[in-house]
Amino acid sequence: MGIEEVMREIEAESSKGGKFLPIVGSVKGNFLYMLAKVSQAKNVLDLGTLTGYSALLLSKCVGKDGRIVTVENDKTLFEEALKNFKKAKVKNIRPRFGDAKEILRQMKDRKFDFIFLDIWKEDYVKVLDDCVKLLKVNGLLVADNALWDEEPLKEWRKSIFNHKQVVSFLVPLGDGMSVSMRIK
Repeated sequence: MGIEEVMREIEAESSKGGKFLPIVGSVKGNFLYMLAKVSQAKNVLDLGTLTGYSALLLSKCVGKDGRIVTVENDKTLFEEALKNFKKAKVKNIRPRFGDAKEILRQMKDRKFDFIFLDIWKEDYVKVLDDCVKLLKVNGLLVADNALWDEEPLKEWRKSIFNHKQVVSFLVPLGDGMSVSMRIK
């Protein structure tokens, strides 16, 4: 089974039997793919693996020479993602189990071209500075659900627009995405 087939399977499973797993989906996924491709990302950090949809999508962008580090803190979802990566026969994804805040601190010497943020929304602001430190200059930080009208996302928008090291904008696609580029 290839990446595309596994991604379609994940999409079908995400809303099967009354359950709902908030994967990025095909519409926002196409936008995410385009951003990663245009930015020529080769080293990508995916915060919030869920069942692996976004990591698989981004693995298509970076090619065989690129690397995706993907982080998930829910054991059941992490194990499901591992199965999906195996089914898709990808070799450029490095899954990490644990809390994103802690793993970000452990990776302080790494640099990424592209970071996709889709973790617990109350943690977005808490990881912002660490994400910016891990981004190369001109690297992109893309956050999902950026237009939610809840306090953590209001604080997120305020934080990215006031951050001195990034320039940011919002994309009104679905429930929104923020795109921030590190400028210094």
